[in-house]
Amino acid sequence: MGICNEFFYRHRWRVPQKRIFAVLGNHELWDFDTFENCSDAYQKLFNDLGITFLNNNGYYIRKKDERIRRYSIAIIGGIGFAGNNDWFNADYGLYGGAVNREQEVELTEKWEAYYHKAIQKAHEEKGFLVIVTHNQPSNWCKQSRLDNNCAYFYGHDHRNTSYYIKETNTFVFADNQIGYDASNIAFKKASIFARSNPFAGFNDGVFSISPEEYLRFNDYNCIYLSGIKRVENYVNNGSKLYMIKEKGYYGFFVVCEKKEKGLSVGTFICVGGRLRKVNRVADIEYYKNRFSDMVNTYLTILTPYRSAQERIAKAVRSFGGGGTIHGYIVDIDFYNHIMLNPIDGKITFYYSPYFGLVQEYNTIYELLSARKPELLEQSLKQAKLIEGNDDSMVFTKEVPKSGYVQVDIKNSPYIGSMKMNQLQRLFDAKVLRDWDDSLPTVSNGALSIKNT
Repeated sequence: MGICNEFFYRHRWRVPQKRIFAVLGNHELWDFDTFENCSDAYQKLFNDLGITFLNNNGYYIRKKDERIRRYSIAIIGGIGFAGNNDWFNADYGLYGGAVNREQEVELTEKWEAYYHKAIQKAHEEKGFLVIVTHNQPSNWCKQSRLDNNCAYFYGHDHRNTSYYIKETNTFVFADNQIGYDASNIAFKKASIFARSNPFAGFNDGVFSISPEEYLRFNDYNCIYLSGIKRVENYVNNGSKLYMIKEKGYYGFFVVCEKKEKGLSVGTFICVGGRLRKVNRVADIEYYKNRFSDMVNTYLTILTPYRSAQERIAKAVRSFGGGGTIHGYIVDIDFYNHIMLNPIDGKITFYYSPYFGLVQEYNTIYELLSARKPELLEQSLKQAKLIEGNDDSMVFTKEVPKSGYVQVDIKNSPYIGSMKMNQLQRLFDAKVLRDWDDSLPTVSNGALSIKNT
């Protein structure tokens, strides 16, 4: 079950009335013989509790409220279902005996139709739409891209994430999934519209900051952190958390000058919520003096590969795919991907119903034809337009084809991809998350970091 409590907007106004919204999850259906009986039972329960039950319906905050100056707001919700997932669906037993596969597809289509009507209305009214579902959008929405001016809340997959797509003003919040055995359950606040960088007014230099400011910075960048207990432990025991800022780029370091229980003397770089020791010497000035050169070094190494990925992402977006870059991977959608291995230059087109299980295809056309046929015609048109330039490699590179393969994660490109994803924060958030003194130094004369 998903509950969205006291939904605040950090803007010039707040929602005029505090409400609790709830949607069902697939497990709620297990005790019922039909979806309708389950819905009726929970509708009565939520009515008694004063909770707004979202079940293919919505709640609207109209512009007539004087406190809402720029937007009308709509909150819609439902389970969503998994009609577009050919692996984890009703046949897998997601809903017990309450919903079979045929009914699941029908319920998915019903919800998706309602969602598109709400999208259309939000666009007509120049409003903002909040979508709350149990299943992730890839399970119920055929289109590869999330819509403009929307916030999506979901759970189900037990993989916490949150991010912001600046170009479309789209927010995704799936960062408070509880799981089966969690004991630490709490509501979270979701910030939309007015996100601010707490360090925007700082000059270049090194500054002692608090863990709360570090969290606010990551929240501003829509970077999900699974807690910063290690950072807080060091700071609470006398260590310093520093932020280095140089020409719009940031680095975060913890310096421990004396050994305490569970602590190690030295300098650590913040890798999200984790810490990685980079020097036994507790000296932030060393990192301040070399920070610009280290950023330039990583940009020099990574930019050619990133540029190739961005060309692939642009081509994917040209035929209606998502084009999100993470690690070695460019997403067509949640299940279909293109991997560009920086080690050997190999391009792999593959479908993955869940992490670690893949099926490769020889070409992008084979992949789309089998898994995303609605994008196939447009991809053929775009391929003709880009023949002769570097993007054509997206459409013509061939790889050996096989059936489903269970990937050995520890000995696969996924590990390198995860590490690359950390390094790529230099491009999507301008944050340095690695430090390697063994790398040849690239000074500002070779590549100047710029405010972009």
